[in-house]
Amino acid sequence: MLKKLFLAMIMILFVTVMYSYENVYAGNDEGSPIRNFQITGGFGNGETELIVTFDSHRTITGTADEGTIVSIQVFHEIYEELIEIISYENIVGPSRVFSQDITLDVADNIILVIIMEEDENEELVTQVVAGSIVIRRMSPDIKHEIEGRGIALPGRRII
Repeated sequence: MLKKLFLAMIMILFVTVMYSYENVYAGNDEGSPIRNFQITGGFGNGETELIVTFDSHRTITGTADEGTIVSIQVFHEIYEELIEIISYENIVGPSRVFSQDITLDVADNIILVIIMEEDENEELVTQVVAGSIVIRRMSPDIKHEIEGRGIALPGRRII
């Protein structure tokens, strides 16, 4: 079901999609590619489609060429429709590093990382979905319940 959700989401948002957790190369009509893009943290190991956490925040980090626009969008699925909850945008500076702390709701947070490039007239020339993942934030009540139970071992209880 998650794979169908990702496919539908990407098809709705973008006509041309390129999906990679390492280097992304997307050409445009002028031949000016977005290169050297990499998500380096906060997105799991690149093979996982779902991360489960109790954390209320997640920091997504990566590297890209200077001037690349990195948009991180958070969606929730409500009644089988994707609703954008919040969007963050970073313009990569001379350090070629980006970092964005995102807030996670107690729900399935569908995260899209989109990279964009503008031409000299500040018109968008390339837009690529560079990664997507679902981060499921569990309720703090569940965490407290688990912590309150402790670990039972034969003959003793460890808290």
